[in-house]
Amino acid sequence: MPISPTSLAAGWGRALVDELARAGLRDVVIAPGSRSTPLTLAFAAHPDVADHSVIDERSAAFVALGLARANGRPVAVVVTSGSAVGNLLPAVLEADRAAVPLLLLTADRPPELRDAGDSQATDQLKIFGTAVRWFHEAGAPHGEPGGLTALRSTAAHAYARAAGLGGPPGPVHLNLPYRKPLEPTGNESVDDSGRPGGAPWLRNRIARRIAAPEVVAELALALASARRPLVLAGADAGGEALRRAVSRITWHLGVPVVAEATSGLRYDPEHPVLAAFDLALASVVLRERLAEAPPDFVLRLGEAPLDWPLRRLATAWAKDSAVVQTAVAPHGRRPDPDHALTELIEADSALLLEAVADWLARHQPPVAADRAWVGALGTADAAARAALPRALASPPARFEAEAVAALAAVLPEDTALVVSSSLPIRDVERFLPTTSQAIDVFANRGLNGIDGVTSTAVGVALARRVPGFGSRTLLVIGDVAFAHDLSGALAAARLGADLAILVLDNGGGAIFDELPVAGLEPGFTKHFTTAPGLDVAALGRALGFGVAEPATVSELGSAVAAALVPAGSPRLVVWRVEREAARAARREVLAEIGDAVDQALDAFVPEPAAPSPVVERSPPLVLLHGFTGHAAGLADFRARLGDLETLAFDLPGHGEAPAAENLTFESAVAGVLRELDRRGLERVHLLGYSMGGRLALGVAVTAPERIVTLTLIGSSPGIPADALEERAVRSGSDGALAAALERDGLDAFVDRWLALPLFATQAQLGHRAGRRSRALRLASRAHGLARGLRALSRGIQPDYWPALATLSMPVLLIVGAEDAAHVGFARDMAARLPNARLEIVEGASHAPHVEEPERVAGWVREWVAGNGG
Repeated sequence: MPISPTSLAAGWGRALVDELARAGLRDVVIAPGSRSTPLTLAFAAHPDVADHSVIDERSAAFVALGLARANGRPVAVVVTSGSAVGNLLPAVLEADRAAVPLLLLTADRPPELRDAGDSQATDQLKIFGTAVRWFHEAGAPHGEPGGLTALRSTAAHAYARAAGLGGPPGPVHLNLPYRKPLEPTGNESVDDSGRPGGAPWLRNRIARRIAAPEVVAELALALASARRPLVLAGADAGGEALRRAVSRITWHLGVPVVAEATSGLRYDPEHPVLAAFDLALASVVLRERLAEAPPDFVLRLGEAPLDWPLRRLATAWAKDSAVVQTAVAPHGRRPDPDHALTELIEADSALLLEAVADWLARHQPPVAADRAWVGALGTADAAARAALPRALASPPARFEAEAVAALAAVLPEDTALVVSSSLPIRDVERFLPTTSQAIDVFANRGLNGIDGVTSTAVGVALARRVPGFGSRTLLVIGDVAFAHDLSGALAAARLGADLAILVLDNGGGAIFDELPVAGLEPGFTKHFTTAPGLDVAALGRALGFGVAEPATVSELGSAVAAALVPAGSPRLVVWRVEREAARAARREVLAEIGDAVDQALDAFVPEPAAPSPVVERSPPLVLLHGFTGHAAGLADFRARLGDLETLAFDLPGHGEAPAAENLTFESAVAGVLRELDRRGLERVHLLGYSMGGRLALGVAVTAPERIVTLTLIGSSPGIPADALEERAVRSGSDGALAAALERDGLDAFVDRWLALPLFATQAQLGHRAGRRSRALRLASRAHGLARGLRALSRGIQPDYWPALATLSMPVLLIVGAEDAAHVGFARDMAARLPNARLEIVEGASHAPHVEEPERVAGWVREWVAGNGG
């Protein structure tokens, strides 16, 4: 198709944005500018990408960094040419070091305007040097054949490189020169369509790394045979999958796990770890015992230790040839600033340790751990946690850590706690060992700078919002770091970010009071403490923040709790202390806790350990999710199925599964059977929920010989074939929903969908469940979901009612009691099926496996085990 010169920039901008969305991009942060107009307008119009406006490019990059940290997927930032590009550098450096995936989309002047005196033109080629994973100059839009094809392939590759293709995740830079006109002219004739079915032009698959079997066995034996084993989990060690794997290893071996605040392993009551170890190291007895009897095998996960006492211990252990320190690094990057490691394993930490746990379950090796040594560490940790509230009950003066410790009782479930570098992260590490609810901690630990901390928190808040719950995001920051990123505070107010900020106002950089430079005048006060001279509360009010200035710890807890109630705007809590008095109070509190740990260790008597049971394997169970769902969304339920071997497939148009333009219900059924063939599965147990249940029933009717058992949750055999009007109404309503999805975009549709009465009972599951559900639904694409909805609508679904009597396999029907329509369907189905069992879950609605997962998983385990499982 011919390309009009007047529409090149707009058409190429649309193609690039559409391809990034196909690859998985769901968020973009845009700073204002003229040369980036083609990208800005294309992003604003695209239904799959949420666009966020931030004035300051430096702040915009950190907002994108926060979004990417919280979502775990690439986020784009768009800026115009010139100095705007240079403002991205601080966030780029942090993203590089911390392996955060960013897409830097920088507009540029075309080649003829460079080095020619044109304003806002500078050399942007490879401007970020080695800090980016990949740089590409896309070239100015042109009308030659193959140009848009190359652009789409480049966009897909750029997204994958940012996500971790070929190395660690990180920033990727696409430089995009545009000639005027930059705006659509109404005379567009650019054929910017991509591959059919919403598929990306280039599908990049990133295989997560798992070590070779011999490495798995060697690591398992090293842990099992160590007399004094220890796991050290530093920053960014991992998430939920790693927590489960570490818990399994701990259950088998009893190995102690020291988890830093930013490790992702600490604040989860279901997976307890040694959370107060930094605090416990105030004990003279503990330090002496670790010096006399150091661990003989240390497994290190994530970054190098942050807390100074533990870092000094690890450095000392490096000089002891009897101490083996092994680190696991997903991309082979060396987390070893003290050069203490004896071994580095390049592997995905969660996959590797899950394989180690499996090996231990199969082989049941003898456990050599010294119970007295292991028990002493647990005793020290417990004593430090118990002593903390006593020591803080009447400190000699107000100090920062009082406020930090008070958070333990007031943070609601699934809070995102964003912590600034410098003193706040060290106080969280030491004085917030546990919380009453499971939370997540975020910090810019890559370079440990105070650049863009508030902006990062804004990004986290935008990523973590859940309708009805807000974002539950709290930033803990010092007064210097807050002053350093006032653009972030402005961005929070402009974006209406649901963000609470706790400013620890101690009149300057108190972290320097802990360093040898403290008190060296002239110079120390002026150039190190750098008191901002800022009335933080007055500034917050000027920006439109709700502001609280508590005078007591009790008032502070109430203020933080109130600030975390959804408000659709930022709130500020200011805790003021006098720096010198706070420094003395911290030392006195630590000394009191150290004495308590000393006493506990002197009185400790070890207890014998219990043996571990043997784990057995089960045959495969295939699970199909519902509309707007995702195979990954079934992970929690699958984890509750015990030892059953399970697989989960995405429905057409969901996740990475394509949806052909001519998709039909019958072709979707055939697609499931092809997937079974591809995996070499002759016969399986099959479970389907809602839309996935309708598809599962279609598979059972089409190929009954391949289904051992069938489980249907909240499903229906369709509308009777002769009910033509009802079928037409349902098909029409689903078609209208699909049109709304394509028109309004994925973000708005998902929020409306989750607000339906059908999902009301799921609100009781809390913020974390809601956030995960929303994030996984946003992993699909609007057009793919729309096609899937049209093709798999109950109005289109074949009438399977007559076929029920022919199904000889055992069928388990599960339905929520509050889901009246499906209760009726289930009762009628049970009456027609030759071998059926019906379970109605009281108090649950349309998704009983989500609302009552343990009960439903128990029925499924029993059903599969009793019928050929």
